[in-house]
Amino acid sequence: SPHRYRKYLTDGFPTHTGKVELYSAQLATMNADPLPMYRPMAADNPAFPLRLTTAKSKHYMFSHGRQISPLRNVHPEPLVRVHPETASRLGLKEGQNVRVETPNGRVIYQTLKLDTYLSPTVVVADLSWRYPEKGEATLGGVFESNYNVLTSIDDDGRGQGEAGSFNINGLPCRLCGIK
Repeated sequence: SPHRYRKYLTDGFPTHTGKVELYSAQLATMNADPLPMYRPMAADNPAFPLRLTTAKSKHYMFSHGRQISPLRNVHPEPLVRVHPETASRLGLKEGQNVRVETPNGRVIYQTLKLDTYLSPTVVVADLSWRYPEKGEATLGGVFESNYNVLTSIDDDGRGQGEAGSFNINGLPCRLCGIK
């Protein structure tokens, strides 16, 4: 059947009232915030001075395609991007394998790439990395370099239940070189 646009004009919205609801009675029954609200990021932690986010590679669709040789030849390993000043301050060099760690104790490993367009306080790690060549026994090494390993429920226990997803942006982190 043809797609109907603006059906809310005749059918309403898929809410209890059929209207746009800024206050969600359903979230209130879950003891979640019934109104959208701003929550500042966790307080600065000197041990984790950088803010981590992620970006999809133009060569891959999430975790798919790592087994396709022409794509892997162009983008053979997971990259974590930082500003050259940040790398210099941390004693890191482009092409070096680095450990990306968040305060929850989770760690991934990616290869350092310098990016002058980033803020010196921002780190951008590759998303959804896996190594199909490592085989099924290790699930393709999915826990070694996959950004999703670093994400978690907020410190206050929110972020998964009512929203259905983990926080993935602005994670406090630190980078360390691997010897």
